[in-house]
Amino acid sequence: MRWLALWFLFACERGAPSPVPAPPSVAPRDSLKRIEDVPKLANYRDEKSPYDCTVISAMQTYLAGARVESCGMLEIHATPEAVSATTACVEKAIAATRPVIFAQAVQGTDSGVAVATLARMENGKYVGYEAHFDSDPCGGSCSDRGWTRIARCTSAPRVSTACLDRRGTCLLECDGSLVETCRNGKATAVSRADAEKARASLFGPTPASLGPALGPLQLGAPFTAWETPGVKAAIQAIEAGGIVWVVSDRPPYGATIDSIALDFAGPCSAIRAGLVARWGATADDIWVDASAHRRARFDLVACQLRVESYLDIDAWIADTATAPFPLGAIGSNAAALAKRVGATIEDGSRLDASIPGIGRAIGTIEIDAVVQRGRIVGLTARGATDSTTLDQLRARLTALRGKPIKEDVWRGKVSISTGPDYSGEKGSFSLSIGSSSLE
Repeated sequence: MRWLALWFLFACERGAPSPVPAPPSVAPRDSLKRIEDVPKLANYRDEKSPYDCTVISAMQTYLAGARVESCGMLEIHATPEAVSATTACVEKAIAATRPVIFAQAVQGTDSGVAVATLARMENGKYVGYEAHFDSDPCGGSCSDRGWTRIARCTSAPRVSTACLDRRGTCLLECDGSLVETCRNGKATAVSRADAEKARASLFGPTPASLGPALGPLQLGAPFTAWETPGVKAAIQAIEAGGIVWVVSDRPPYGATIDSIALDFAGPCSAIRAGLVARWGATADDIWVDASAHRRARFDLVACQLRVESYLDIDAWIADTATAPFPLGAIGSNAAALAKRVGATIEDGSRLDASIPGIGRAIGTIEIDAVVQRGRIVGLTARGATDSTTLDQLRARLTALRGKPIKEDVWRGKVSISTGPDYSGEKGSFSLSIGSSSLE
């Protein structure tokens, strides 16, 4: 289905959202109404959810103040006459470049689905928006009940010849980029005002800093802290309002908490705007505090803020057995390395660990070690970073091992490879020494 294809398009979107242009100054025509007065559609929301992020409500919030002609809100069992009237209305409005909105509910596979399209003049240009709502996009594993994602189309609005379903109603063609994610939130008895006040205390005053609400759950704490009563109580208090969830999908190895993620409900562009107001604007929604060796990224698609520790190159790699990436560990006792990084040796031949990342990127670095007869014979690190940091890594290896034998290869079977990883993520790299785990 076309809406599913757009769902995956949104999941790959990494750019910062475009600001919402000011509503056009053209005098409204008699048939136009405020978008706030357009009727709702397919209300799958739990009334106790903090936000109403169903498809029309999300568009009303994001495009507040727009004046449009409503060509129909078609429920799943809309009559053929209603479908024909909506189609004719939309075609006429698009041909005349008039502001228009229409929507329809769709029978999803395992959830309620609704789509809406809006077209209007902005700064002398006729542009379109397309919104998709899914009441259960995670197949039962979401923390809340449904969200809407809105894209701003890059091409001029035009009626599509590919219909969304067999009833014959067609949406506009839209190959746009994501500008908003809006999540309903989890049903709660806590007032939204109190929940939002508590959410504000999660962010510290300096870029990529965490606020006091997280309590003992801080970067650098041992992983065992996740199981302490203090941390459990802090997480429970954070999540009580139904608009924030602490993501604890950490790997089952590693000695310390080097990354904390927070998922948010509500209009996510507003959360991003709040972070910009507090921490300053960035081109990539990544904030870095070099003095604290801390970085953060806001992901509009997931409506998630991830805050991490990171290391400078000189601290990250060294010719010792105790550096985060220990070039000197080759030939050393594998059990000692496992104890230091909080890992186990699997099948007597492999050891996995997670260490802080490097440079301007998001994500920890995963290390796997090859073990033979209880000794480390190979190490490989995999992760993401930026080109400047990769150049610094090459310079560091040259300082430690001399000039490269050939491109990205140094004495002692040390090598770097770069490029997209298996998921297509840009900026990924791997660094290996000794016997590769892939051999």
